Amino acid sequence: SFAGDGSDPRRILAVEPVGYHAWLAAGRVGLFVLGEPPTLRLAETGAGTARVVAGDIGRSLQRVPAGDAISFTQRDDEGWWVRRLESSGRIRTIAPLPGPELYHAWTPDGRLLTARGTEVLELVPGSGTWRRVVDLAEHGLGAVTRLAVSPDGRTLAVVADRAT
Repeated sequence: SFAGDGSDPRRILAVEPVGYHAWLAAGRVGLFVLGEPPTLRLAETGAGTARVVAGDIGRSLQRVPAGDAISFTQRDDEGWWVRRLESSGRIRTIAPLPGPELYHAWTPDGRLLTARGTEVLELVPGSGTWRRVVDLAEHGLGAVTRLAVSPDGRTLAVVADRAT
């Protein structure tokens, strides 16, 4: 934490090495902690505690719109999944990921996006299946490696390989 003018930095939690984080609610934050395997920890900033809630997770933590929850990716024997961690600590599965890319993003109105190669995909609500939104190869881009949606939902930002 910092003072209002940015001075006097202080550590909130004694957890490391943290690679990514996403806030679930005031005082509750999900942490991607590096290690073998990487773990997801649910931290209480007021108490200064953090407990492991999932292992073998991917590097994508996202706040879920309209709820005290974050989404994350996790591997099991059947592949990679997008899962939801609620503020209570409850975890539920949202959908399987359609390919090896582990990043996902939410639109402000609650649509879940991911990428497969050059395609940006959207989860079809209630089905567990994905449909193509756009193929970025048509716009001169290569495989998507990261994606983010602007707060107003009007802009999709991607990191992509060069087209071959």
